[in-house]
Amino acid sequence: VVVQADISDKALSLAAAVEANSEHPLGNAIVNHAKSRNLTWPEAKEVFAEPGQGIRGMVGRDVVRIGTSAAGSRNTTATVVEVFVNEQPSGTLALADELRPEARGVISDLQTQGYRTVLLSGDRAEVVDDIAARLGITERFAGQSPAQKFAEINRLRANELVAMVGDGINDAPALAQANVGIAMGTGTGAALGAAGITLLQPDLTGVLRALSLGKRTLRIIKQNLFLAFAYNVLAIPIAAGVLVAFHGPTLTPSLAAGAMAFSSIAVILNSLRLR
Repeated sequence: VVVQADISDKALSLAAAVEANSEHPLGNAIVNHAKSRNLTWPEAKEVFAEPGQGIRGMVGRDVVRIGTSAAGSRNTTATVVEVFVNEQPSGTLALADELRPEARGVISDLQTQGYRTVLLSGDRAEVVDDIAARLGITERFAGQSPAQKFAEINRLRANELVAMVGDGINDAPALAQANVGIAMGTGTGAALGAAGITLLQPDLTGVLRALSLGKRTLRIIKQNLFLAFAYNVLAIPIAAGVLVAFHGPTLTPSLAAGAMAFSSIAVILNSLRLR
């Protein structure tokens, strides 16, 4: 949401042209703001994202670059985006990040379950501090470049298993470095490609479901290993004729085949409980 704009209609239309096909929420906010001012724009060419820098493209003969600014604003909790036309500063937009309605509850649930929560962001410290306070996160790092996010994940991995949740191109290296990378389905292609898990719905409760499913899957694997091992410990001596020594029956080939099938069926039925 644009909360403050200091930019001409021409510069805003050029910015909207570059952001028109952007996958980033801030890009969508810029486009929506341009529409609210009833602006139109031509199609941009040669548009590409610069990790940690923003996005750049050609609009006609103009080179347009858009990136977050280190400068402050009257609204200190807003993300300040600066627009450059032919490398000349041409205006700024202050954008307010809106938290997903389920975000606070998800963070609270993770912390209750014993997970350590850390916020990594490329935004200014004022913005990150505000969001962290609203989420109840005490560990936060602002002004993080893609390389710094990668390094921080690498540092955390030295002593812990790390799951990283992200959706932007700047998150891709960290998502790939984490033990488990979780990308939002509405994120950039780079984030989706780097992550091991993609949440198809734009709902952060999917993170809780993914972690729960992972725990249950591991528990089922351990149960299946125990079932198979215990079954074979009992069945192999019987198949070898141990019961004959105690005047018991022998195991015919047909019974042996049935017993083997029962072992597989038991493991499959146990696995199906995941549904």
